[in-house]
Amino acid sequence: MVSSWNVAEKDELLKFAPKYFEYMAKTQSSPTVLVKIFGFYTLKVKDNKTGITTKMDVLVMEHLFYNQKITRVSCPIEHTSKNESERSMH
Repeated sequence: MVSSWNVAEKDELLKFAPKYFEYMAKTQSSPTVLVKIFGFYTLKVKDNKTGITTKMDVLVMEHLFYNQKITRVSCPIEHTSKNESERSMH
């Protein structure tokens, strides 16, 4: 799974990364609810016509729900009508 991050999110990641990797190293053979981070990369794409380079920071991580059957989801429902909420739950 790949996620694009903004500058503030990248800065926060860099702050907690050492503790995260220290924890993950200790729990290699134990189950954990934290997602595995495979890498953090900066991609630069240059438009040859305009010469403009676009930069994007991406985080590559494990997709916890890949090939899994989801039987229950707990999240707030944002529908205004009771009937709409009931239909979305089935």
